[in-house]
Amino acid sequence: MFKLVILFNTIIFCTTATQAKVIAQAGSIKITDTEFKKNYAKALENSMALDRPPTKKEHLEDMLRYRIGLAEAREKKIAKNPIVRKAIDLQVYKGLLELNLAKSVEKIRVTDQDMKDYYQKNPTMRSSHIMISYPIEATKAQIADAKKRADTIYNDIITKKKKWSVNVRMYSDDNSTKKLRGDIGYQSAESVQPRYYRALKGLTMGQISKPVQSIYGFHIIKKTGQRSYARANKDALKIAAFNKKRYKVFDNYFNGLKKKYKATVLDPDYQ
Repeated sequence: MFKLVILFNTIIFCTTATQAKVIAQAGSIKITDTEFKKNYAKALENSMALDRPPTKKEHLEDMLRYRIGLAEAREKKIAKNPIVRKAIDLQVYKGLLELNLAKSVEKIRVTDQDMKDYYQKNPTMRSSHIMISYPIEATKAQIADAKKRADTIYNDIITKKKKWSVNVRMYSDDNSTKKLRGDIGYQSAESVQPRYYRALKGLTMGQISKPVQSIYGFHIIKKTGQRSYARANKDALKIAAFNKKRYKVFDNYFNGLKKKYKATVLDPDYQ
């Protein structure tokens, strides 16, 4: 049987179907002694971290408010409100995932070999960059102008072969790294934009990339370092390897659903 548990302040409200002494009533709404004791026990358990747990009077008052509030919402048909409907749909979607995928996710185990395999494909690398920026809401013309400028700068860097630090000072729009020769430190696959990381991964040590686009602008990237697995952040690595397995669980589930519902992308630009 599916039991819906809703957390409000420190109270967990569980619907129970027992005949017991009624200790509070509001119209047809009744709260029994048995129901209250079960809910209050769980409320105390969940309020252990609080400075002061709720008193019985406070807990009963919140239970009454919750039940009366639900009755009022139903009377006013709040569930039909578009904003509320959207929130309900989101919770229903989360419930679907919880019911169908939670056990599979709980079974995931990450081994040392999983972490090593993940790191081999996704090492932590250090880089410096020259950024040619454009506004977040840039027009196509602004992006095109930035791209043209980035290409010109890249060609100038390659042909004139000035010191990298000089190029950074001359060209970069990233004031936060300009004084650091463009250095952004060591970054993982999860901490930088995917396009930036893929370009960096394809470079040899000291190599400079052609302009790479991100949401911030165009980056001319120089690879300056790569950590060995022995020096990698194992806690972050374990989380990344776990998430990779978790994504696979989700992918398998939704691939099955897409077949069931015959899902297809009709616009070739999005395929």
